[in-house]
Amino acid sequence: MDNGGEPTFATQPPAHQHAHAHAPSLDYDLLGDTAGLQDVPVTSPQGSLYPPRPQPPPSAPILENFGSTETVDLNSDACPFRLSVTSPVKETVSTKVPGVPDQFYTYLVNTSTTLSSFSSQEMSVRRRFRDFVDMAHLLKENYRGYFVPPRPHRNMYQGKIRMSPTFIEQRRKSLEKYLRQLAAHPVISRSEELRVFLEARGLLRECMAWIQLHPVSPPWYEGAVKLIRQISGRERSVPTAQEVAQPINAKRDMLRSMKETMKSFKEKRAPSIFGGKEQALRNETEVMQEFKTTVDQAWKWASIWMDRVDSVGRCYDSFGTAIHNLHNFELDSGYCRMTAPAILGKGSTRSGALHRQFVNQSALPLSHLHDYTELMVSVLKALHAREDALNTVTTLQSDMAAKKAKLANLESTPGKSKQVAGLNSDISALENSIIVAQSSYDRVSAHNTQEMARLRTTRQMEWQDMLRGLATSQATFAAHSTEVWCQVAEELGADSKLLAPLRIHK
Repeated sequence: MDNGGEPTFATQPPAHQHAHAHAPSLDYDLLGDTAGLQDVPVTSPQGSLYPPRPQPPPSAPILENFGSTETVDLNSDACPFRLSVTSPVKETVSTKVPGVPDQFYTYLVNTSTTLSSFSSQEMSVRRRFRDFVDMAHLLKENYRGYFVPPRPHRNMYQGKIRMSPTFIEQRRKSLEKYLRQLAAHPVISRSEELRVFLEARGLLRECMAWIQLHPVSPPWYEGAVKLIRQISGRERSVPTAQEVAQPINAKRDMLRSMKETMKSFKEKRAPSIFGGKEQALRNETEVMQEFKTTVDQAWKWASIWMDRVDSVGRCYDSFGTAIHNLHNFELDSGYCRMTAPAILGKGSTRSGALHRQFVNQSALPLSHLHDYTELMVSVLKALHAREDALNTVTTLQSDMAAKKAKLANLESTPGKSKQVAGLNSDISALENSIIVAQSSYDRVSAHNTQEMARLRTTRQMEWQDMLRGLATSQATFAAHSTEVWCQVAEELGADSKLLAPLRIHK
């Protein structure tokens, strides 16, 4: 707690300020030398205690003062990266609509790595938010069963219309955090998708290596056309081995999508009894769904708690202002000359400032709650991806059982040789598809098992750090708040001996 003679919060300053417009960044250490607190100006919440954030001129395209170049060394064994996102730049490009340009910000992504798969150990490329969205979608498609870290959310109004400097800085920080989470993942950090994203020069969407990583997306009408052909008998209704290796997509095969959807509905109404690893993972899914509900509630009440603490701080400001005005009235009227209102007003204002800094300091450990509300969405999607893969296997097995039963009836009927040949061909194709679908399910299931083990380990460490940091921050805030009011009480004539047990022991 001792930092060069000036006590400060035990937790490190948060990587982001609390998302309240009334939570300013103060230029002095509120929890340092109490002499500095004596000089805090007594003003209204709309006065100098809430200085406006400096804004760059509208014509300046580069936000030089945004985005620290400081990076954090990540664990070299798990993640041999140093990553930072800096220097947002506003760019304008022409569109197909004359007179309606497209404006957006690009961010400088700086990478330092020791991985031999990269062409260079140091590289810097510019990326826009749309590129991050594209990578998130690509990772979701190519890494089924993995708990892929969630990307920052879109905000069309702020990101495309208003583009305020505060929002751009928040987005820069969130993009940097997102990349570091990807780099910390044991599998995605070695992925070709991340490598191309970090080192491809120029526009990412024009990079051939990036384009080749994307699966071919069929036109929206292909599934409907294929369904008509299947119903009319002009095309086989049995999915190929290559098709079942991919998750269901109505754009590709509407009939398969309907079959697997109906199978899923039946499964929910009359759940099957699974054994072994599958049942264990389904139990984990139920636990994770319950955990998501719990952590969502925890984040909700944490947000309310921070709002209330911040509201108390603003009330202290307003009370301090009122008491200071009372002091000025007494001086101006000459009715009763006393310094007590001024002393109490200063103490109230200092206490309000402490509350605001405490909210900002608490935002760091409590941000883990918010991170988990986002992460749990990805966790449940990965677990459901395994269930979808198993649903594909069971649907194919049901189709094959139905075709074998039909084949048995036709074989005893004369004149059905052509239909028998077609059923034999379908059964053979289904056998190959089932092998591929089973392999895909096994792979996704293994990913789920690995990720659940990793989640348990990281969650235990992160939650322990969060709770310890929050408790330490709360205790330190309470001690310094007590010190402020002890000073006020002393100045108002209270016995220092009675206050001694409450003071901070340095």
